Amino acid sequence: MDGHQHAVHHDQGQGAKVDQPLHLAELMARLSWHLRRSGMRALAPTQVTMGQARILRHLAHCDTPVRMRDVADRFEIAPRSVTAVIDGLEEGGLVERVPDPEDRRSIRLVVTPAGEHALHAMDSARAEAARLVFSPLSTSEMTLLIDLLERVLVHPANEGGQCRA
Repeated sequence: MDGHQHAVHHDQGQGAKVDQPLHLAELMARLSWHLRRSGMRALAPTQVTMGQARILRHLAHCDTPVRMRDVADRFEIAPRSVTAVIDGLEEGGLVERVPDPEDRRSIRLVVTPAGEHALHAMDSARAEAARLVFSPLSTSEMTLLIDLLERVLVHPANEGGQCRA
């Protein structure tokens, strides 16, 4: 069978047909939920939400301060929702709003040293949670899974190869 056909196989011993892409999607959804729950537990001591952590991570990886509108566009969320997330990060001293030197009406976001420190702590906690989730796999199995998932994520059928983190 080539990679473009929908695989259907008989469930082991049950006789029922299983649509492999659908079954894979269901397994990925369950794994995603499990990773999210593990991540939330890992973040609990930091008092940073998953949404705040994603945006903080994004801001930290940008070369220049980012406009709030760009964050809203990047995460496909309403600007008012970004404002609420940034308010929480700013109250925690993790992000600072600074004037845009090119447009006085615009505000840019900068990760503070405390935000960098918090991000490092969050990443360490997330890494430990991920190690536990994927502990049943060998190193070569994890490498294979990474290769397969990256191939799926860059495939043109997935938003033109622009899958979002």
